[in-house]
Amino acid sequence: MKLNLIAVATTLFVAGTSASTLSTRSVVWWAQMPECGLKCLFDSAEKVGCDVSDVKCLCTTLRRFQLVFQECADITKCTKVEYERALKVINSVPCAAETVGPGPVTTFAPL
Repeated sequence: MKLNLIAVATTLFVAGTSASTLSTRSVVWWAQMPECGLKCLFDSAEKVGCDVSDVKCLCTTLRRFQLVFQECADITKCTKVEYERALKVINSVPCAAETVGPGPVTTFAPL
């Protein structure tokens, strides 16, 4: 029973830490977007029905959001370096903590 309590407490701590980290990162996840990619960023979020600051929404439509962004970015006036940085930013939407969550918990049954 003691091991179960420790496992549950650890899981709750990890989940809480992940959620607070996600919230902190979510606000500024796109801060490194080059200026030439900003219009595509906001337009792409709108096209998939999300606000750029609504990470939960973006994560539910992530692949579509990334594809719409890339189509837009392909026709912008970004330099090669800016374009590569824009794609790196789009591929850094902080979904991992929210979609993966804590791992499985091992419990021991009495013999």
